[in-house]
Amino acid sequence: MKNLIFIEGVSGVGKTTMVRKTCDTLRNMGYAASCHLEGDPDSPLDLCWVAYLEISEYKELLNNYPQFADDLARNVIYQGDYVLLRYQLERINVYSPELHDELHKREFCYNPTNKLPLQKFTEVFLSLWTRYVESAETTQDYVVFDASLVSHMTNDLMRNYNASEDELVAHIEVLLTAIQSLNPIVFYLSSQSVRERLIEARKSRGQSLPTEEQILFWEQRKQKDFPVLSNLPVESHILDISDDNWDSALDTVVTCIKNAAETDRERQARIYPIILSEYNPAWVECFSEEKANLMRLVGSENIVRISHIGSTSVPGLTAKPTVDILLEINEATDIDKLIASLPEAEYICLNEAGLTIPTPSPHLMILKGYTSTGFAEKVYHIHVRYPGDYDELYFRDYLIAHPETAAEYAQLKRKLFQDYEHNRDGYTEAKGEFVREITNKSREEKF
Repeated sequence: MKNLIFIEGVSGVGKTTMVRKTCDTLRNMGYAASCHLEGDPDSPLDLCWVAYLEISEYKELLNNYPQFADDLARNVIYQGDYVLLRYQLERINVYSPELHDELHKREFCYNPTNKLPLQKFTEVFLSLWTRYVESAETTQDYVVFDASLVSHMTNDLMRNYNASEDELVAHIEVLLTAIQSLNPIVFYLSSQSVRERLIEARKSRGQSLPTEEQILFWEQRKQKDFPVLSNLPVESHILDISDDNWDSALDTVVTCIKNAAETDRERQARIYPIILSEYNPAWVECFSEEKANLMRLVGSENIVRISHIGSTSVPGLTAKPTVDILLEINEATDIDKLIASLPEAEYICLNEAGLTIPTPSPHLMILKGYTSTGFAEKVYHIHVRYPGDYDELYFRDYLIAHPETAAEYAQLKRKLFQDYEHNRDGYTEAKGEFVREITNKSREEKF
């Protein structure tokens, strides 16, 4: 499964509509997707109209109502050291009034007459959610649930146990541990006015208007939801639908789902794309600034030479706005100490195992300006080498001396950009033949 998706929010915000639209959109995109709406009697994570019985109580029911024995057995959700038994399908009673009343007295979630201890309540749901992870439905790409993670849980815990924020978080955290392998993601639909949204929803459904007590409950529910969401170890997004901007909200949901399904490599390709910029004289200043940083951090005693290389070192050349620096160090330099001298918050050090392109000794590349969401304002690639006669210097010098070749190189890069915007290694490899040809010419001219 790519993602288990939860659409959450207080009553009246349009959760069911968003669940349907999300599921339909994913199917239209070619994914295997299903959904469970609020009150769905077949929902594998909810317990709507379900009675909790001890084994002895269940056996007694079978004895007292033999005419319903098959129906009772058919509606058992779980049977172990206790029994979970569905006694109503949406608004339809499935047994005689007398048996329905017997089972309703043992209602598990909604205003139970004899509520179980909170710990037992959590254990029952944990067992339910753990079994779901092993079910056939989880082989689909996506399953979308209506209010199953936060909304129903918070309702029941507030009504039945007057649960604190910490108790709400603790309960839901336990359930999240059971489904973590299914990559859960939460979308919370929020409206600025709970009152207006609730009244509007009741009118559209042909229902009686909410009482002041009901409005107060949902307002308090919303106040609980936000801090609970912020403390849960799950990716969550709050979507404001106050202006009925459903298309925008749906676009956000689908975009987030697609991003969540990315592999690390796919995500890096998206947030660190190839960018081509016209030449910027400030690149020379950026190089000088970082050169001074390296002299200070690495130590001049460890440095043989620092050179500005790459396209940003060639005046007038279209380039990725990434300043390439060749840092040549003494062979006696302690590489571990060099890495330790660079602040982790600013520099990413890639050794041989983390490099995708062969790199000369000491097999170290240092990146700066890569944030968790994309490029910073200034970006650097620092190529750490032992002293040598490197191709990058010959290539740079030839382009500076031959503007017509630099212009040809710029044209090649613009052409390749169309195919390799999100494939940095492929972009570099596609330029390889041109770079090698020019580098060889440069070496021949100098010798």
